Amino acid sequence: MGTRSHIYIEIEDGGFLGTYCQFDGYPSHMFPQLTDRSHDEVYSIIVKGQTRGGISGIHPTRGVDFGDAEYGPSFLFNPMDYLESSPVNYVYVKRLDGSVLWRETRNAVSGEPMPWFNEMPEEE
Repeated sequence: MGTRSHIYIEIEDGGFLGTYCQFDGYPSHMFPQLTDRSHDEVYSIIVKGQTRGGISGIHPTRGVDFGDAEYGPSFLFNPMDYLESSPVNYVYVKRLDGSVLWRETRNAVSGEPMPWFNEMPEEE
């Protein structure tokens, strides 16, 4: 059982590229993994993940494990419009300025926007 997430990168034209990640999606793990990597590094991870059916995990010492079409689709839509409950637990966006936004999605209420955070939570 994984803590599923969607990971996006903001691109120059105001759009986003994203992919699915199966494991270790909780903010205390994922937020530093995305914060410590450059925009270009995260872009490369997402594009490679899109061609392999997603990411199984991003690890501080082992690097990135790709899904090899095992975990799910990649997607190209605006995560800022992501309001409904989802089968993933968290959504992350690596911004052009290098910052990272995240939000929990599993408790979303239809029609009510979920708040975005830009720092790691103190406790989970």
